[in-house]
This record gives sequence, structure tokens and C-alpha cells, in this order.
Amino acid sequence: MKLKSSTSKYNLLLFFVLTFLLSLSFIGCRNQTANQTKENTNSQSQQSKTDSNENKNAEGTKAMNDKVESPFACVMSALNKDEQKRVLELVETIKKNIKEVKELPDGYAFQLPLENQLLRDTAEFITYERLCCPFFDFELAIDREGGPMWLRLKGREGVKDFIRTEFGMK
Repeated sequence: MKLKSSTSKYNLLLFFVLTFLLSLSFIGCRNQTANQTKENTNSQSQQSKTDSNENKNAEGTKAMNDKVESPFACVMSALNKDEQKRVLELVETIKKNIKEVKELPDGYAFQLPLENQLLRDTAEFITYERLCCPFFDFELAIDREGGPMWLRLKGREGVKDFIRTEFGMK
């Protein structure tokens, strides 16, 4: 799988894509908040109608087990301007060092050479990226006996397209 060379056009495109996704994030957050408020109102109404402790306990258990997922969009406001700039630099560093790309069912694995500075850069990338893109699952693995390092970016449906865009993959 070939990666595009980094150009200012790519960075500009990435900026517009991330800005667009950020705007979707705000819309998604508003809709999610409205839906949660509606669900909370319905839930309270249901609980007041039932006198059964068994039903109340079952609903409480269900609510505790439901996992709320963040909107599928970058939250650029989670990073200041310097951090946003640094993330772009780190993405470029990672991209130019990729030795192999493996497609996974729910994302991609990027093989990187095991070099101390690249390991630090990759870990720094994860520390920022997890804040603005909480829908990612991150895995950083180092094979034994001096083997390569693997950065795995995974997540729910749609994440693969996002990764392809972020890393300039065809």
C-alpha cells in the first residue's frame, strides 16, 4: 500500500477534513445530549409508574452497562494550537517511517522501525490523538528480540476510512 508524499496541499486538505469533522462533532454532541435528556425523562417516567423493586434494579443495571460512544469526529478543541501543530508533525514522522501496513478487520497496523526517538514520537502521538479522537483504540506493541514496533489504530465502523484519510492512504 503506497502512502502519498507529504505536501502542503495534503495538510490543507487534512485541515479542512478535520474542521468539517469537528463541526459534525458539535452537531452530534447536541443531538446526543437532546436524546439523552429525552431518554432520562422517559426513564424517570417509567420508574415512577412501577412499584416493583425488581424492575427498578433491572433498569439500573441496564443503565450502568450501556456504553455511550463519542461522536465520530475529531474534537480539535481538546488540543491547543501548539498541540494541533505537533500532532500534524508527529503524523508526518510516523508516515515517513512506516515499513509495512496491515489491514485489520477494524483498523490498520503500521510497522515502524524500533528506534528510541520514533518510539517516543509515537507515544506522544497517542497521548494527543486519544484526546481529540476518543473513538480510536490504540495499541503500541514492540516485538521481542529487537523486532519491529507496531502501531495499531482500531475502532468502530467508519474508523478505517478516517485512518486512510489521516495517513493519506489510497
